[in-house]
Amino acid sequence: MMGSQFKGRVIVDPQGYRWDDEFAAGLNTFPRDDDECLRNRLVGRSDQQLLSAMLRTPDESPPEEWPSYDPFVKEPALFRIFASLDATPAAYLRFADQWGSLSTLRNARRHEQSRFVQWYATSASMANQIKLAERYLAAQKSGRNRKRPVSEALKLVNDILADATRISIKAEQRGGVVVSVMVVDELLNAMRLQLADMILELREFRSCEHCGKPFPVDAARSDRAFCSDNCRVKAYYRRRKKAIALRESGTTLREIVKETGSDMATIKKWVGSKGK
Repeated sequence: MMGSQFKGRVIVDPQGYRWDDEFAAGLNTFPRDDDECLRNRLVGRSDQQLLSAMLRTPDESPPEEWPSYDPFVKEPALFRIFASLDATPAAYLRFADQWGSLSTLRNARRHEQSRFVQWYATSASMANQIKLAERYLAAQKSGRNRKRPVSEALKLVNDILADATRISIKAEQRGGVVVSVMVVDELLNAMRLQLADMILELREFRSCEHCGKPFPVDAARSDRAFCSDNCRVKAYYRRRKKAIALRESGTTLREIVKETGSDMATIKKWVGSKGK
């Protein structure tokens, strides 16, 4: 499992984030002004308050009471979500409000919060790295890449981690065994490690049939189609609602089966067994 190799503690500003300047074309459009891309910084609304609290701790680390999460546990596919973001201020802002900023608190202390151009370039770069990784995994799966699998994997991973900093290694006891764990407190580094893990572990991802969110495929449940039980239940009721509406409009049972992807027994249970 990924959690046995990596551990993260990423801080999310409890008051959310904001762009420190206005975008002339609005938040839902890619900025056309280069100066806007370079000038606008994504800042945490509590940056100064949090920095003051950090200065009161011995190692200047975020106070334990501030909200945080472990990306490797909460969202193993976060790197894919980030890479698929629309290139707009609004999309980056929504992502930051949920998952945190690309900037670190140390950046904020120096007033070096990430600018729009950095969000755009980093997301685009990760999308390209994912394409290269998927090409490598496809070759491995097909058996076309057996001559140099290790060297190619190492090159991909080293390129991904080239700019990663502040990754520490700690020893922990788990189940009576001492294991080494990579520990990160920066969101971007956590996502880089997720992508590296995808390559090294030949990890497959799939899109949820209900919400479209990517999720890792578990070898024990290779036929899994939904990212969560919540999506599985929602998809069930959506198919049921669609089947009932189709039947009320006069659609035959056989056509409803094709439209919903459900079997005949289930359709009859939902809409009754009269007719064809």
